[in-house]
Amino acid sequence: MAWSLSANFSKMKLVTIQDSYDYGAHETGHKREVLIICDLKRPGAWSDLKIMSQMFQDQGFVQYVEGRPTEQRLDATLQGFWRSLSYDGNVSGFVVVIMAHGSLGTISLPVYPEDYYNYDDYLRADFNPPKRSLESIFEKFNNRNCPAMRGKPRLFIVQACRGDGGLHQNTCGMIHTFDSNSMYVPSVPRRLTSMSEYVIVYATHPGKLAYRHPSKGCPLFIELEKAVNLHGLTMDILQLFTKVTNSLKQRQAWDCYELGITEQESSLHIVHELSRKWFLFNPDLPYIWGGFPEYNQY
Repeated sequence: MAWSLSANFSKMKLVTIQDSYDYGAHETGHKREVLIICDLKRPGAWSDLKIMSQMFQDQGFVQYVEGRPTEQRLDATLQGFWRSLSYDGNVSGFVVVIMAHGSLGTISLPVYPEDYYNYDDYLRADFNPPKRSLESIFEKFNNRNCPAMRGKPRLFIVQACRGDGGLHQNTCGMIHTFDSNSMYVPSVPRRLTSMSEYVIVYATHPGKLAYRHPSKGCPLFIELEKAVNLHGLTMDILQLFTKVTNSLKQRQAWDCYELGITEQESSLHIVHELSRKWFLFNPDLPYIWGGFPEYNQY
């Protein structure tokens, strides 16, 4: 999608090609894809899905949605999305949004009566639902398993509780916990690890619950949509989530009051290994300003 920059011309920060991801848009065209995995059995899930689906549609993403991520359907959905990324050379970056019940390092998958031969089996499965490791989802799209996306940026957003489920072992190599004073890692030549150029955004920190209103949905998605609409043209992905984090902190007292729960610290947990700035919602920005002297940095 080509953006009109006339209204935002005076607000633009100049960046060089070397400091932001080269999409190759001027040569081959590009597109961005998003996969939304949403357990619609959760109260408020329809609101979350509506917000995110509309936001990505407005931003020109090719969109895939799985609203019933049972074990078999999730496997098929992930494989289908992998094929889309693997066989289309014009995908410049992608997003996977996961909305589910969960614990530390895993998400719980929904079950439905029609998937079982008798109702007792369904009740047992519903009481102790199957789980899926988040790491297994991330790894499906790493450089080794998805070579078509090698060196291209990817974003995972996980809206799920992260109670004690055992220590989460990260096997992605070098990672960087988000620090607002160090927005990205300088671009330097290096060997790609099995997982690189990624951002993982968790709705909450390890051991914490993720807020979700039973009718309005998740504050994370409400604030993300606002940030993208207001600042998507001029802010890279880490700046956008800084805005979202600040907004969540400002509203946390009211959210807890509405939900009738004890107030807890509300902040996103962001892990990334980006070597450049990623203007996910304005991929044309590097070409508009590419080649100009760099100044007015953060």
